[in-house]
Amino acid sequence: MEEKKKDFKISKLTIRVKLMSIISLIFIISISAIILIATYFFKSDSEIRVQELNIKLAEVIGLKVKTDIESVLDKTRLMANAEEQKFKTESEKQKFTEAFFKDDLNFILFGIFSEENGNLKPKLVNYNDKYLSENRISEEELSKLLKIHSAELIKAFQGEPIVHNASQGFPYPVIALAIPHRSDYESRTILVTLFRMEKFLSAFKTSGITENFMVNGDGVVLAHPNSNIVLSGTNLSDSPIVKAMLKSTVDNGLTRYENEESKKFYMGSFKKIGFAGIGVISTVLEEKAFEQVYNIQRRNLLIMAITLCTAILVVFVYANSLTNPILNLVEATKKIEEGQFRIDIKPVARDEVGLLTNSFVKMGKGLEEREKVKDAL
Repeated sequence: MEEKKKDFKISKLTIRVKLMSIISLIFIISISAIILIATYFFKSDSEIRVQELNIKLAEVIGLKVKTDIESVLDKTRLMANAEEQKFKTESEKQKFTEAFFKDDLNFILFGIFSEENGNLKPKLVNYNDKYLSENRISEEELSKLLKIHSAELIKAFQGEPIVHNASQGFPYPVIALAIPHRSDYESRTILVTLFRMEKFLSAFKTSGITENFMVNGDGVVLAHPNSNIVLSGTNLSDSPIVKAMLKSTVDNGLTRYENEESKKFYMGSFKKIGFAGIGVISTVLEEKAFEQVYNIQRRNLLIMAITLCTAILVVFVYANSLTNPILNLVEATKKIEEGQFRIDIKPVARDEVGLLTNSFVKMGKGLEEREKVKDAL
């Protein structure tokens, strides 16, 4: 018995599918590589620019803060020297004090203190009466405020200046400045000044995507765009950027870090002003810094998807123009197998498939003539 001939079955991977798959794969790989490379370089360039902007911003704000603090120091020492002078009358002394506070409305209190049993002992204290009156604050409240923060201020007796956020227990943001001083009262005294935070806060308003704030040598916030953080006297010494600043042996630097709470990455820079360990920090959220990079990447991917769909459509049409004539030839072959030699097909293009179609039609005619001659014989 002759073995049955198995019918030839066409694969699902037709020429049409192969063409569409190959073209799509080449297109996706090439365009994706271009998008990834462009995104990488654009992101790297953006990162460098953001870091440069951060550190320049921190330096500019740090310079302004240093100038403001030096101004406060000069006026504090001026007040101390004036108080130790011998005024002819108490009225003259009072007029000088009033003129001092009138000249700079940011000053709230000035005093000369000694240390007694780990507490501040006032030797001379002057108040900004106008500020107290306008804000309905009593001298007793300010004395209580100094007592609350005395543990920090008495550190100035060790010979180093102290800048401390004294806003806790007070309705408004205030900074306490304590510096060592030798006076006629005692050999070991310090000058303590309370002044309003408004003198600094204007420099720490959020600028675009950048957030700027200032901390002292212990990591306690002195100025911040969020007034609640200032009023609460938040300690940020556990923040990676603040840690980097406190440990740094140089006066500026930058780092990339992750926020433990939000689990988001930031780029930060710092600038030490060179006084009492104070540092200005500038940070920016990475996703905001690279927002335009990711937007461009998404647009490129969208363009790639649209272009890919268009390419697949074009390849599909072209594949049809290639496979349909071949399928017609297959049908014609079946007719010849059945003895129908007259093939009614025409070339649809003047290419290799058209040449094959034309040759096939001629072959059919040749077989038909041969059959006629055979029948005649």
